[in-house]
Amino acid sequence: MFAAASALLVSCGGDDDGGGEAADYCDALAAVKAASDESAPTMESGDATPAEIEEAFTLLQGTFEDWEAAAPEEISADVELIVDTTDEFVDALAAVDFELLELDEATIALLTDPEATEAQERVNACGERECGITINDEG
Repeated sequence: MFAAASALLVSCGGDDDGGGEAADYCDALAAVKAASDESAPTMESGDATPAEIEEAFTLLQGTFEDWEAAAPEEISADVELIVDTTDEFVDALAAVDFELLELDEATIALLTDPEATEAQERVNACGERECGITINDEG
């Protein structure tokens, strides 16, 4: 399912000053992808319980520390933005006991924020190029 990470120590662009080895990043990205894929049916079902929604986000957020730590310098700010946006969304969800229908429009808008969307595109481009992995791809 996931493309194997190259044994070569390459990053998504340039040197390795900011993040970690490419293999570490690919492993971390694979964990994020797996958590995202595992959570997707819950989030897309339309009838998930608040407990299921909380569990799905907890699973996803559990991968973020390693992902941020391993991110190559080229995309570290993008990864940080995605993590921060997700955390903000989850905090808002927690404030309404994970009842999706209780979210305000500003919180829902986080899901389509252009800056976060562009960051996701750059992270996906890097992940595809270096690891053969994209997150939340439609194809």
